[in-house]
Amino acid sequence: TKLSKLIGISENDLAKAMTTRINHIRGEEVVSRPNPKEAKEGCDALAKSVYACIFDRLVQQINDHTSVSSEQHSSKGSIGTISLLDIFGFERFDVNRFE
Repeated sequence: TKLSKLIGISENDLAKAMTTRINHIRGEEVVSRPNPKEAKEGCDALAKSVYACIFDRLVQQINDHTSVSSEQHSSKGSIGTISLLDIFGFERFDVNRFE
């Protein structure tokens, strides 16, 4: 699938990761399968993580390409800024697994 290629994971590994939970309890590995609601929450958490990584990368690229060196800064006086506001967020999730 497109997602597995984009994140560099085989389709089988991605499917297994999205449909299996592995917990270590008292030294034992316990494997369980989430119900559909839990699986959807996991999918939403993955989407949020991917979005956050892309957004952070975008901001870093903008900063890298618009920043001035300290030599340029001292000769020009002030530094301009670009501000971004992410208005979409993920506040619609019933369960936020990252906060």
